[in-house]
Amino acid sequence: MTLEQLHALGIDAKWLDPLNKAFEKYDISNPKRQANFIGQCGHESNSFRTLEENLHYSAAALMRTWPSRFPDMDTAEKYANNPEKIANKVYAGRMGNTEEGDGGVITGVVLYNLLVKTTMPTADLVWVWILLGILIGCLILRMRL
Repeated sequence: MTLEQLHALGIDAKWLDPLNKAFEKYDISNPKRQANFIGQCGHESNSFRTLEENLHYSAAALMRTWPSRFPDMDTAEKYANNPEKIANKVYAGRMGNTEEGDGGVITGVVLYNLLVKTTMPTADLVWVWILLGILIGCLILRMRL
Protein backbone atom coordinates (compact mmCIF):
# COMPACT_ATOMS: atom_id res chain seq x y z
CA MET A 1 0.00 0.00 0.00
CA THR A 2 1.36 3.39 -0.92
CA LEU A 3 0.53 6.87 0.29
CA GLU A 4 -0.78 7.68 -3.19
CA GLN A 5 -3.16 4.72 -3.03
CA LEU A 6 -4.45 5.83 0.37
CA HIS A 7 -5.02 9.36 -0.88
CA ALA A 8 -6.85 8.03 -3.96
CA LEU A 9 -9.18 6.19 -1.58
CA GLY A 10 -9.65 9.28 0.60
CA ILE A 11 -7.92 7.66 3.59
CA ASP A 12 -5.69 9.71 5.90
CA ALA A 13 -1.93 9.13 5.73
CA LYS A 14 -1.82 8.10 9.42
CA TRP A 15 -3.20 4.70 8.35
CA LEU A 16 -0.34 3.85 5.97
CA ASP A 17 2.09 2.30 8.46
CA PRO A 18 -0.50 0.37 10.53
CA LEU A 19 -2.14 -1.03 7.41
CA ASN A 20 1.13 -2.09 5.80
CA LYS A 21 2.32 -3.75 9.00
CA ALA A 22 -0.94 -5.63 9.31
CA PHE A 23 -0.91 -6.63 5.63
CA GLU A 24 2.59 -8.05 6.02
CA LYS A 25 1.95 -9.83 9.31
CA TYR A 26 -1.30 -11.47 8.18
CA ASP A 27 -0.31 -12.19 4.57
CA ILE A 28 -2.82 -9.82 3.04
CA SER A 29 -0.46 -9.55 0.13
CA ASN A 30 -2.55 -9.47 -3.01
CA PRO A 31 -4.76 -6.64 -4.27
CA LYS A 32 -7.99 -8.63 -3.90
CA ARG A 33 -7.41 -9.33 -0.21
CA GLN A 34 -6.26 -5.77 0.46
CA ALA A 35 -9.29 -4.34 -1.35
CA ASN A 36 -11.61 -6.64 0.62
CA PHE A 37 -10.08 -5.59 3.91
CA ILE A 38 -9.98 -1.87 3.13
CA GLY A 39 -13.51 -2.00 1.71
CA GLN A 40 -14.94 -3.65 4.83
CA CYS A 41 -13.04 -1.40 7.21
CA GLY A 42 -13.95 1.66 5.17
CA HIS A 43 -17.62 0.70 5.33
CA GLU A 44 -17.54 0.15 9.09
CA SER A 45 -15.56 3.31 9.83
CA ASN A 46 -16.85 5.96 7.41
CA SER A 47 -13.71 5.66 5.27
CA PHE A 48 -11.44 5.33 8.32
CA ARG A 49 -12.80 8.52 9.90
CA THR A 50 -15.08 7.18 12.63
CA LEU A 51 -13.96 4.69 15.23
CA GLU A 52 -17.06 4.76 17.41
CA GLU A 53 -20.42 3.30 16.49
CA ASN A 54 -23.15 5.87 15.85
CA LEU A 55 -26.37 4.80 17.58
CA HIS A 56 -28.40 7.94 16.85
CA TYR A 57 -31.30 6.20 15.08
CA SER A 58 -34.76 7.51 14.32
CA ALA A 59 -37.71 5.25 15.09
CA ALA A 60 -38.04 4.30 11.41
CA ALA A 61 -34.33 3.48 11.17
CA LEU A 62 -34.53 1.31 14.29
CA MET A 63 -37.36 -0.69 12.74
CA ARG A 64 -35.38 -1.18 9.48
CA THR A 65 -32.11 -2.07 11.22
CA TRP A 66 -33.41 -4.32 14.01
CA PRO A 67 -36.94 -5.41 13.03
CA SER A 68 -37.04 -8.19 15.62
CA ARG A 69 -36.17 -5.79 18.44
CA PHE A 70 -38.30 -2.87 17.20
CA PRO A 71 -41.33 -4.55 15.59
CA ASP A 72 -43.61 -1.50 15.68
CA MET A 73 -43.50 2.29 15.80
CA ASP A 74 -44.60 2.48 19.46
CA THR A 75 -41.63 0.39 20.59
CA ALA A 76 -39.18 2.17 18.31
CA GLU A 77 -40.29 5.65 19.39
CA LYS A 78 -39.45 4.84 23.02
CA TYR A 79 -35.79 4.32 21.99
CA ALA A 80 -35.32 6.72 19.09
CA ASN A 81 -32.29 9.05 19.29
CA ASN A 82 -31.22 7.66 22.66
CA PRO A 83 -27.90 5.85 21.96
CA GLU A 84 -27.44 4.40 25.45
CA LYS A 85 -30.99 3.07 25.61
CA ILE A 86 -30.67 1.62 22.08
CA ALA A 87 -27.35 -0.06 22.96
CA ASN A 88 -28.84 -1.54 26.11
CA LYS A 89 -31.68 -3.06 24.08
CA VAL A 90 -29.84 -4.31 21.01
CA TYR A 91 -26.74 -5.66 22.76
CA ALA A 92 -28.38 -7.03 25.92
CA GLY A 93 -27.40 -10.64 26.60
CA ARG A 94 -25.07 -10.71 23.57
CA MET A 95 -21.32 -10.49 22.98
CA GLY A 96 -20.28 -10.71 26.60
CA ASN A 97 -22.97 -8.42 27.95
CA THR A 98 -24.36 -10.15 30.98
CA GLU A 99 -25.66 -7.43 33.28
CA GLU A 100 -28.52 -4.98 32.95
CA GLY A 101 -27.17 -1.85 31.28
CA ASP A 102 -24.05 -3.44 29.76
CA GLY A 103 -25.01 -2.31 26.27
CA GLY A 104 -24.63 1.34 27.20
CA VAL A 105 -20.98 0.96 28.20
CA ILE A 106 -19.89 -0.81 25.04
CA THR A 107 -19.82 0.37 21.50
CA GLY A 108 -18.11 -0.56 18.28
CA VAL A 109 -14.62 0.89 18.52
CA VAL A 110 -12.63 -1.14 16.03
CA LEU A 111 -12.59 -1.19 12.28
CA TYR A 112 -14.56 -4.39 12.02
CA ASN A 113 -17.04 -2.96 14.54
CA LEU A 114 -16.67 -5.84 16.98
CA LEU A 115 -18.40 -5.20 20.27
CA VAL A 116 -16.93 -6.23 23.58
CA LYS A 117 -17.81 -5.63 27.18
CA THR A 118 -15.38 -2.91 28.22
CA THR A 119 -15.22 0.79 28.92
CA MET A 120 -14.43 3.24 26.17
CA PRO A 121 -10.72 3.88 25.59
CA THR A 122 -9.09 7.10 26.74
CA ALA A 123 -7.31 9.32 24.23
CA ASP A 124 -4.02 7.64 25.22
CA LEU A 125 -5.37 4.25 24.16
CA VAL A 126 -6.99 5.24 20.87
CA TRP A 127 -4.02 4.07 18.78
CA VAL A 128 -3.99 0.76 20.63
CA TRP A 129 -7.63 0.31 19.65
CA ILE A 130 -6.89 1.33 16.05
CA LEU A 131 -4.11 -1.23 15.77
CA LEU A 132 -6.22 -3.86 17.52
CA GLY A 133 -9.01 -3.18 15.06
CA ILE A 134 -6.70 -3.64 12.13
CA LEU A 135 -5.27 -6.85 13.57
CA ILE A 136 -8.69 -8.33 14.35
CA GLY A 137 -9.91 -7.39 10.91
CA CYS A 138 -6.84 -9.06 9.38
CA LEU A 139 -7.49 -12.24 11.32
CA ILE A 140 -11.12 -12.32 10.22
CA LEU A 141 -10.14 -11.75 6.62
CA ARG A 142 -7.45 -14.41 6.79
CA MET A 143 -10.03 -16.94 8.02
CA ARG A 144 -12.49 -16.03 5.25
CA LEU A 145 -10.19 -15.93 2.20
